[in-house]
Amino acid sequence: MNNCPTLSGSQNSTGAPVPYNQFYQVDKMSALAQSIIGKYRGNVSCPDYKLILYWVKNHIRYMTDIKQFGVVDFWLFPDQTVATGAEDCDGMSFLVASLLEAAGYDTRVVLGQTPWGYHAWVEMRDEGQTLLTVEATTGSVFSMEEAERIGYSPDIFINPEGCSWAGITVDSY
Repeated sequence: MNNCPTLSGSQNSTGAPVPYNQFYQVDKMSALAQSIIGKYRGNVSCPDYKLILYWVKNHIRYMTDIKQFGVVDFWLFPDQTVATGAEDCDGMSFLVASLLEAAGYDTRVVLGQTPWGYHAWVEMRDEGQTLLTVEATTGSVFSMEEAERIGYSPDIFINPEGCSWAGITVDSY
C-alpha cells in the first residue's frame, strides 16, 4: 500500500503538499491515548477503543470548515484538532485513528460516499480482530455489514503506511 494522493497547501495548514497518510500522528498522540485510557479505565469496563471514542465525543466538537476556516475543505493534523477543540469529519477521523493506533489498534481512515454526502470515517479491528466502522463525528460503532446497509461506500483507504482504492483487494492494514 502506497501512492497516496496529496493535499495541496491551500487545503491544509502546512503550506506544502501533504500525502494523505501523513495526517496520521500516532507518535504525537501516544501520550494522550494513554492518558485517556488511564483516566477512564478504573471507572468502566469496556474496550479501550470505546474510552477513546468517548473522550473525542466529549472534547472535540464537530464544526464545518466553512464555519471554522471560511473554506470548503481544510485538513488539520490531529494535534491541531486537539488544540482547536473542533473539526469536521476528516480531522476527527485522523484524530480518532491516530489515538486508536497509539493504543494498539489497527485502523484505516476511509473517504467515500454516505447517504449524507462525501465523508470520512474510520475502520478498525477490535480486540477480537472484528472489522468495525467507527463514525468519528458521533462516536458510533457499526459492524461492516451494518455500515454497508446504511450506505457507507468507500473510495479510498488510508493507513499510516499508505493508501489503496476501493475495488482493489486490501488484505491488511
